[in-house]
Amino acid sequence: MLCMLVFGHPSWSQDTTNSAHIDYVKRVLATVEDESRQTGNLNPDSLASLPIGIVKVIGDKRYIIAIDSAKFTPNGAYFSAFMGVELPNANAPIYFGASNIRFNPKGVIGGALAKLKLLSTQRVNIGPQTQLEIPGDGSNYISWDCNGFQSLQLHGRVHFSRDMLIVPNNANDTVTAEFTAFVTNFNNIMASASIEPFAVRGLNDMIFSVSNASIDFSDNNNPSGMTFPANYVLDPGMAPNQWRGFYLKNATVTLPASFNKNSTIPTQLAINNMLLDESGITASLQASNVLPLSQGDARGWPISVEQFNLELVQNSLTSGSISGILEAKQLSDRQFSYTAAISKGEDENLNALFSLSLGQNETVNMAALNASLTLDQSSYVQVHKLGNKWSPRLVLNGEMSSNSPGKFNIEGITFQDLTFVPQDPYITNGVFALVSNTNSENDIAGFQVQFQNFQLGLLQNTLALDVDAMMNFGADNYSFGVSSGIQVQAVNNGNNWVLDQTRIKDVSFQIQTEPFKLYGTVAFNNNHPVYGKGFQGSLGLSVANIIDTILVAGVFGNVNDYRYWSVDFAAPVNINLGPNFKIKYLAGGMSQRMSPQSSNNQLISKVNSGVTSGQGDVFVPDQSVGLSFRAGAGVDHLKEDVFNSDVAFSIAFNANGGLSDISLIGNAYMLAKRNERSSATNCVKGSVDILYDNNAKILDADLNVNVTYNNIINGNAWSKIYLSPQEWYIHVGRPANRCYVNVSNLGYVDAYIMAGQNLDPIPAPPPQVANLFNSANLSAQRDEGAIASGDGFACGMAFNTGISKTAMITDNHGFSIYANVGAGFDITMYKYPSGAYCSQSGQQNFGMNKKYLNGQIYAYAGLDVNIFKEDGWNVDVLDANIAMLLQGQLPNPVFVRGSAYVSATVFGIGFDFEGDFELGNQCTVVN
Repeated sequence: MLCMLVFGHPSWSQDTTNSAHIDYVKRVLATVEDESRQTGNLNPDSLASLPIGIVKVIGDKRYIIAIDSAKFTPNGAYFSAFMGVELPNANAPIYFGASNIRFNPKGVIGGALAKLKLLSTQRVNIGPQTQLEIPGDGSNYISWDCNGFQSLQLHGRVHFSRDMLIVPNNANDTVTAEFTAFVTNFNNIMASASIEPFAVRGLNDMIFSVSNASIDFSDNNNPSGMTFPANYVLDPGMAPNQWRGFYLKNATVTLPASFNKNSTIPTQLAINNMLLDESGITASLQASNVLPLSQGDARGWPISVEQFNLELVQNSLTSGSISGILEAKQLSDRQFSYTAAISKGEDENLNALFSLSLGQNETVNMAALNASLTLDQSSYVQVHKLGNKWSPRLVLNGEMSSNSPGKFNIEGITFQDLTFVPQDPYITNGVFALVSNTNSENDIAGFQVQFQNFQLGLLQNTLALDVDAMMNFGADNYSFGVSSGIQVQAVNNGNNWVLDQTRIKDVSFQIQTEPFKLYGTVAFNNNHPVYGKGFQGSLGLSVANIIDTILVAGVFGNVNDYRYWSVDFAAPVNINLGPNFKIKYLAGGMSQRMSPQSSNNQLISKVNSGVTSGQGDVFVPDQSVGLSFRAGAGVDHLKEDVFNSDVAFSIAFNANGGLSDISLIGNAYMLAKRNERSSATNCVKGSVDILYDNNAKILDADLNVNVTYNNIINGNAWSKIYLSPQEWYIHVGRPANRCYVNVSNLGYVDAYIMAGQNLDPIPAPPPQVANLFNSANLSAQRDEGAIASGDGFACGMAFNTGISKTAMITDNHGFSIYANVGAGFDITMYKYPSGAYCSQSGQQNFGMNKKYLNGQIYAYAGLDVNIFKEDGWNVDVLDANIAMLLQGQLPNPVFVRGSAYVSATVFGIGFDFEGDFELGNQCTVVN
């Protein structure tokens, strides 16, 4: 019979996801499982008892296509057909179907449009680690005829678990393999496949790219050429031809970036015969000459990979190793053979544990440092990944020797954990010691030394061997301990380390005598034309009871068969001279058998420039000179604009070596800071004569000053400073001998300021006030003997100005005016001794903690106005005088006394007024 199938227009889409429709298909397929509804072929008679199943047996499996839903229309007769397919290892069937298949009484006409297509995109698990995605896009279909199933076109994508494989650089995505198979027997599925690049979980930085792969879902055969590794374990009871998975015949593996050539070009190796199944990847990789030494980079050190071995069995790294050469640049390009075991790192990338291959007593030269290293076999290398590169640390143990003919020779240096790295700081660790510290062969510049504190490292971008040493250094009766050493330096020329220089290190030493202490470091001079052989540098100086520590320049040497030394300086200091004064700047020096080259004026000039640091004086060797000290100094008040000075400074020592006295002679400045001296238009300057007696601890200073202000104000003053353990005071003028200023001849101002002990009493008011009324002043309100041991502060100021003016109103008439105005104040605040009291009340707790203020304020004015005629006529229009005085004491008790006086005459008619008042309780302080 002619079997003709005509597929009309479907009434449902092949990619439908209607679960109700799938359930219907399942029920139809379940119905035709009944043998009474099964037939071997399709004929028109069998359509009378739908649904029926067309059964076909292939091998040991039955394939059933269900026919259902026949219907008759004026245009023709139609039925539907379905089939369920159980793929190998799948956890659920997948369903195919077609509707509106046309037939007529002569039979069913077959054709391509009668294919049963996958009803919808379906995903089925085909193993614990894999899932098969079958798209419902028409690429999956069943061909059949009246005798039933013929073939299945299966197009699918296998998704691998991220626990087994990952997508490179995207661990959140899944690796997929894609294939298309033409299947006539579901137990014998085999086809070509394509797999996207992948990495094995735990070795994320090794990327596999497959070029030839097959999918094997066959129980009968394996892909051509496929073999199982010796240590691959099949499931119990499984024959080799029953294995199912992917056979990766040809692939390349891209090694991690740490194996890149020239830091940027990835290294790729060919790999064959890989297996990929539910248990993971199984692969074996052996390669030689993987990475040349000229192209490998371990963060600056060349590295080669001569052998690479890797065994992966069912996703487990069973063995792996690399071997090659590591070249250490700091060790004269010495090449070390290494081996490394490959493992999975904690970061899920490839890791390796390196080890060195060393011979017995192997020697390594460091030509750049004139050194030779004899290595112990306990030396080792540590390598870890830093970024995308191997980062090695070479840790060496052994013994070192170093020498430079004519400069030094060192032997018997043992070292432990001497650690080299390829980049800054290049050397990170190392412990050194001498096997014997009495080795007579060890020397520096011919001097026998005792070495200690060895270091090897990077110093200011220079590789250096640094060795400290102890020696004896001195002259005449002055002996002091010295620590020095040697340093061998190498620089990097871009390709390697090369010897740069060898030098004797700076010398550290200490000199201590009764009057002073000197300590610090100096550098080596070799055959200097003036200073011969010796040392020169910066030192710390302290003078007993005078200078704590300042930085000085020092010269120590030997010339013409005698030894000499000097220290000189120009630096800020902090030498207290009583409660409020300090020496702040010094410039000068101390020497033995050396002469200073600058004069006193030159020293003062250095201080005058406001030195911050540098050399104070210059000294040259002079055998006839003994111990001396000389300097310029700056003496300042705690507030620089109150007082600062430039002086010549000298120190005298007594016969026992102790300090006797200090003298300063020079210039003094007030009301202008140091940096304002030359430009200030308001300045107080003069001369200074200061003597400090160290035995009595007395400072006695006299100053004579001149005052100018913009060429408008001028005046003069004197001041005295006296500081001793028993008494101190500072006077800038006194009430009876005031400082004065004249302002463009328009006004006159006088003032005084005093601080310390034995302050003068408050003076009487000026005559312009006192002559108008006989008011008593407060200067007698204290017992001068009672305050001799106290201290305090006093100041006062007065001014006076007047005008005289004559003017003509007409040709014959005019007027004249004369005016005189003045005012002032005086204040004394004193701290009285504990026994002082007020005589009026007997009160002892007066003032504020015995600090009591006395003061007065006064003012006066006079005015005379006349009109006149040139022929001698004169009329006194106004003649007036005014005065005010306010005197007081405070606090506790408070006493205020005030007086006022007014007198005036207008055109010969006059009047007077005088009044005064008192408030509070008066306190006359007595002991």
